[in-house]
Amino acid sequence: MKNIIVITGHGNYASGMKSMIEMVSGPNENIHYIDFLGNDTDETLSKKYKEIINKDICALFACDLLGGSPYKEAAKLAFANKNIKVVAGCNAGALIDTAFKINNLSIEQLADNLIESSKKNLFILDTNTKSDDLPSNGEGI
Repeated sequence: MKNIIVITGHGNYASGMKSMIEMVSGPNENIHYIDFLGNDTDETLSKKYKEIINKDICALFACDLLGGSPYKEAAKLAFANKNIKVVAGCNAGALIDTAFKINNLSIEQLADNLIESSKKNLFILDTNTKSDDLPSNGEGI
């Protein structure tokens, strides 16, 4: 089965992530971006999700916030289909890392990768550190 990633969230979260991800890694037909806009309802969001989900795919939903409508509607689909996994609160670096691995991991491994990569991509700048010792632009990605 083919893996897809669905990036979804409130406002223009998904389309903003699309802009960033495609700038860094290029377009990928297996990544879908679904915004939850002010005129949307839970029902219209669910319809958008169902338009890209079919029985021949495994889907990883990457949601902006735990508990929001994008998460809740994705969770409903996951309860009905074991080939759907849902992760909330991941960061941009983790999304890029996971996008590069979409064809090489199972849907369960992709979900785990998204969580672990989110943790690895968190960083607090220590201004006492020499600038030569700082992570570079691709470390962790």
